[in-house]
Amino acid sequence: MSIEYQKKYAELSCLKLTKEYIELRTSLTVRKYIHSLCPIVDEKLSVLQSERPDFIINDDSNSCSYAIEHFLIDFCYDGPNNNQSKSKRASREVSDIYHRYHDPLIGTINDKDIDSATADIEAEINSIANIASSFDYDKYIDGFKRVFGQHYGNLETYKKNKHINGSKIKTGFIIELHCDTTLMHAGWNGSVVSFKGKHRPFPITKDMISIIQSAAELDFVILSQFNEGVFTEASDVRILEPRNIGYSIDKQHIHIYDKIYYPKINKHIKLNIEKNE
Repeated sequence: MSIEYQKKYAELSCLKLTKEYIELRTSLTVRKYIHSLCPIVDEKLSVLQSERPDFIINDDSNSCSYAIEHFLIDFCYDGPNNNQSKSKRASREVSDIYHRYHDPLIGTINDKDIDSATADIEAEINSIANIASSFDYDKYIDGFKRVFGQHYGNLETYKKNKHINGSKIKTGFIIELHCDTTLMHAGWNGSVVSFKGKHRPFPITKDMISIIQSAAELDFVILSQFNEGVFTEASDVRILEPRNIGYSIDKQHIHIYDKIYYPKINKHIKLNIEKNE
């Protein structure tokens, strides 16, 4: 499987799961608001996969084209000298383990592979569980600003894509974020908020809002959250309008946190996979 194929497959998967979340898990009010900024879930409109930008929607009804660039921002960014995305690595390893041991003829793991499969799965789950232990908020924000800025600098290139046919062009991002919020803590209005035991949407902070708000030439930014290493469904999807960001926050009742962090706790998970009789 080529790197280019993996990239395009990941882009389409993010788009598909983002649309599913919007269609199934957002309120009618929020869906209408998202549609007003970008008709991403309009069944009458096709989404064309391209390159720079990654997706194009041509809406002939109002002669408007939507140029949408997708990218991932690593939650555990290690700085410019060590830019291996831990989120991408985790997703790739989980996929590799599945294809390595899954027998399509029986729909599961062969008995002879149980021990080695258990060891590989156990090691990967522990690796994913402990990614949070290396989280550094300042490095994360530096990475967010750097990657966001790189793509924002390409707006004019996106608008010149040959597949765009509308007389009006709107540009936006789909930003893919992977993180485990289970052990997360956040500062919010002078208090510490624990995410333990609760479903919490992705922790958007004041620094993230400042970066997005400064991109005044963008028409929308979609944030799609996934659990670390698990790419089966989106955990949260929000849309922000840089030029009217306060309204976006109020419309979706988004909590904006001061800062986020993890206690320095490492987890170790032991699996017991039983053989099918």
